[in-house]
Parts: sequence; C-alpha cells; structure tokens
Amino acid sequence: MKVILLHPYGSNWLGGMKDISTVFNLMPPLGMMSIAAVLERAGIDVEIIDCYATPRPLAELVDEIIRRRPDCLGISTTTSSFNEGYRIAASVKEKAPHIFTLFGGAHACTIGAPLLDSFPAIDCLVIGEGENTMLELAQAGFKGIGQIPGVAYRGADGKGWQSSAQSKNARD
Repeated sequence: MKVILLHPYGSNWLGGMKDISTVFNLMPPLGMMSIAAVLERAGIDVEIIDCYATPRPLAELVDEIIRRRPDCLGISTTTSSFNEGYRIAASVKEKAPHIFTLFGGAHACTIGAPLLDSFPAIDCLVIGEGENTMLELAQAGFKGIGQIPGVAYRGADGKGWQSSAQSKNARD
C-alpha cells in the first residue's frame, strides 16, 4: 500500500480581487505530516508532495505522481487551492484511473458530500481530522469506505453520501 499526500498550490479564483492566497497557503502542511506519521507508524508507505516547496507544471507533476505508483492520492485543500487540487486529481484519473483519489482539508470539510456530485474525479472526502480516517481507509484498501466514520463517498446512485461522524480525535 502506498499513499501520496499532496499540498496543491492555490490562487484567488475570484476576479477583480488581489490574489493573497499564496500568503495564506504558504505554510508547512502540518496536518498532512501528522497523517503521514500515523500511516508510517502502521507500516504504510507514504510520501508528501508540497507544491509550494517544489512547484512544477501540471503535466510534470501528474507524471511524477504516476511514476511513484501510489494506490491513493490524498489532496488537502483550502477553498483557494481546491481548483488546482481538482485539476491535478482529474489529470491523474485521466491517465491512471485505478489511483484512488480523496480530498480533505478545509474546503472538503466545509462543503461535504455534495462536493462529490460535481467533481467526478474525487473518489471520497475525509471529513474532520484525517489521521484515524486515513489509517482506516488505507487498512481497508480503500474498499467499503461507506462503513468508515468521517468519510463522504459516492453511493451506487452516483450521489455524495456521508458516513457516520468520527467519534474520536487523532491517535497519540
């Protein structure tokens, strides 16, 4: 099992406004680092790609993700980085549809399951703290995700659905 966690570059997609998103998004991806530590402790191979630390053109980034052969690509976004994150996920799915794609972070948690109705390249969302949920998803091989607390997933009807809420915080 291999997981890549990606921190995409963001930009202000609202016209006519000064773009200050790089100031707000230029931070170490501490949440991803915490999730990576939990996955590593459980023996799951995990890598982080921080697009602020190593910016690349989309095609080059997608090729690099696919070259690393992940089972799952996890993308954490704010609202200002969601569009870029989705472009990456859609491009990865186009070339490697077998890679499971999930989103977490502020945007996914705020919008929730309805986000899946409009963005078909996303397989599921992690809602809330990601450490336990990501570990459970990885240990389940990203199968039966509707049974895992803290997940929004696409049901058989193609619509976004929410599993039960998480019951506890991150592991020690």
